[in-house]
This record gives sequence, C-alpha cells and structure tokens, in this order.
Amino acid sequence: RNAVAEELQAYGAGSSQQAQAAASIRNRAKLVSEVREALLLGAMSFSELKKLLQRKNHNQIIKEEELMTALNSPELEALQVRGVWVLVRTGTEANDQFRKTLLGLFRNRDSVTRQQIMDEFEKIYGERCKLSGYVV
Repeated sequence: RNAVAEELQAYGAGSSQQAQAAASIRNRAKLVSEVREALLLGAMSFSELKKLLQRKNHNQIIKEEELMTALNSPELEALQVRGVWVLVRTGTEANDQFRKTLLGLFRNRDSVTRQQIMDEFEKIYGERCKLSGYVV
C-alpha cells in the first residue's frame, strides 16, 4: 500500500516537473520572439534590451540569465558587436550580405567609410553591392 502511494506521489511530482519544464520552454520561446522584435528596431545594448523587455512585461521579471540564454539561442541568430546586440539575418538575402559585411568590419574597427564597406562587400561576394544608396 505504501509503495503504491509513493509511486503516485512520484508520478505527481514528475508531472509537476514536466509542467514546469513546458512552461519554461514557452517562456523562453516568447522571450526569444520579443528579443527578435526589439532587435528588428535596431542595435541595442544588453541593458537597453532588458529595460525595453521589462517595460513590455511588467508582470514578469526578466532575469539576466534568461535574457542571455535567449540572445545566445541559435534560432535568434543575434551577435554582440562592440557592446551592442544585433540580428545577423533579416530574411532578405541582399540585406543580410550587406549586414554580414558591416558586422565583419565593425568587429575590427570603430568606424568605416562607405567606400570601405563597398570595397569589402565586393571582395567578399565578388560583385558590387546592389542595394540602393537609400538602404546603404
């Protein structure tokens, strides 16, 4: 009789743990989505991003560890360059190629000219950048 009671308690605890794990996965997916949304607006420092997300989620505390996990998740494809976080990919190939060129340059330098960007783009992709001056 005691063995059955212990087994039921263990099953209940397992179920509770599974429910907590599922809730954690949902919260992480929501946070990744919100981080992507925020970074689509532009580059942000960790503290700016945390503040923005905390204002948006006033009923939930955004923990630094959870935010860092979201930023480093492979599905987000975010990168930290010179103290700010940016999305590596936007979904448009031409923009993504240009963005990768910029990120590569800014990893090594504080400032670059438009000509340096265009030269680096041509060197990497073997063709001139086709984005308009408005986008660049």
